[in-house]
Amino acid sequence: MELAFLRNMNLPLPRRCPFCRISEKFNQWVKNLRVIDRVCDKCSAKFQTNYPKEEAPHILCKKCYLKEVV
Repeated sequence: MELAFLRNMNLPLPRRCPFCRISEKFNQWVKNLRVIDRVCDKCSAKFQTNYPKEEAPHILCKKCYLKEVV
């Protein structure tokens, strides 16, 4: 069914097998379920996020982030 859909929509064929793609999506989904306690680098406020220190060494709380963006 996937092959027929891709050909019908004139999309490129995937380079990896379906099981590899599903496994990657599943691992990413599970990774996003975890909640990690972090501290804002700017104001030292405590909050929870999905990003560990290894993935995001510098992180801001929502309040500081909105100040930076606006």
